Amino acid sequence: MQNPFSAMLKYSFYSINTIFLFAIGVRAILANFFANTFGIEKLVLLLLGSGLILALIWSLRYVKKNNITDSIERAQTVLISMFVGAFAFLAIGVNLNYLVSFDKNQTREVKILKIEAFIKTRGIMKGEKMTPSGYHVTIEKEGKIERVRYQTLSDYESYIGQTKNVNIRTGLLGFEVFIPNPLNE
Repeated sequence: MQNPFSAMLKYSFYSINTIFLFAIGVRAILANFFANTFGIEKLVLLLLGSGLILALIWSLRYVKKNNITDSIERAQTVLISMFVGAFAFLAIGVNLNYLVSFDKNQTREVKILKIEAFIKTRGIMKGEKMTPSGYHVTIEKEGKIERVRYQTLSDYESYIGQTKNVNIRTGLLGFEVFIPNPLNE
């Protein structure tokens, strides 16, 4: 006779691995959106909280509607729904804020405080010259210090301390998104 817990453990293992891979995929997709959204911390907390609450309400209604009485199955249903719901809501919300905007790009003046090159590499060959993958630019926007990401900059040392015009768009959820444009315009 087969142990009844072996099937449950197998499905739990597959569920946990699927959720883990889903979380990694969401993080990889949203990395660029996170880098250039002002107030991203508040947006992430808002979306995660909303996703958790909605998933909790949905999962409790599902458990009640389908008359799930086993406490382990009920807990699994609620917890997995909350986890997946929170990250799905986060992925959808950040994309909506970044991609959907009824506002045109607004040009705003910012002061460039600091520019730092960064390198994303999975390894280099011996003798290969390392080139920056992009630049983290620290700016002062309306009295607040923010950090944005540029992919390419030429002669970037000359920009430090200058005031430049950059494109900023207000997203669907009200959070501003920095749209990279060349600083040397």
